[in-house]
Amino acid sequence: MLKVLRELRSYASLVEQAVTNITVCAAIAECDINQGQAVGLKMKDGLLFATSQTNGGARGIAVSSVSQGDDVDVSNIEGLVELTRGRVAILQVPNIQKGGSRQVDLELLQAKVTNNQQVGAIGIEALISLRRIDIEPRYLYGVTEAAIEAAQCGLSFIIVCTDDAIPGLIKRLQEARLNYELVDLRLKNSTV
Repeated sequence: MLKVLRELRSYASLVEQAVTNITVCAAIAECDINQGQAVGLKMKDGLLFATSQTNGGARGIAVSSVSQGDDVDVSNIEGLVELTRGRVAILQVPNIQKGGSRQVDLELLQAKVTNNQQVGAIGIEALISLRRIDIEPRYLYGVTEAAIEAAQCGLSFIIVCTDDAIPGLIKRLQEARLNYELVDLRLKNSTV
């Protein structure tokens, strides 16, 4: 019962915020836009864009004239912005008592991480594992919240995380109702 009440409050807060912010919102102009022009709104690469295509999803009216790439204020918004939530991949590394980065299957880690993805590290062992494959994570602090926000904006996110931090991380992702996958990166022949 309490869980449902919390979810209802969270949803009500989200709706209230959406209604309050609906008068004018900021978007990136996908093309040159004139004041008073009808624009479509879409999410791309985790950001809101205003486009000249108004057929489908959300639409509104440009308040200002702007050039492509500028921020544009959009009012009279109608409809919903189509959005597919991103996925979170949790790549589990052993903590230092279990061998740390020395016990990580670096080939598997390399196969799971690409440079064009949002990558965060929780724990020194996770950071060093990434550095061993020449990847510097974008996020070292607030990783869980960054992953949640990115996924809610349609971006996939990779969290390389020590095994002792997994339970809290998964709990938070479940609270945010996000899909995730958990991959154990420990070497298969590990004796530690």
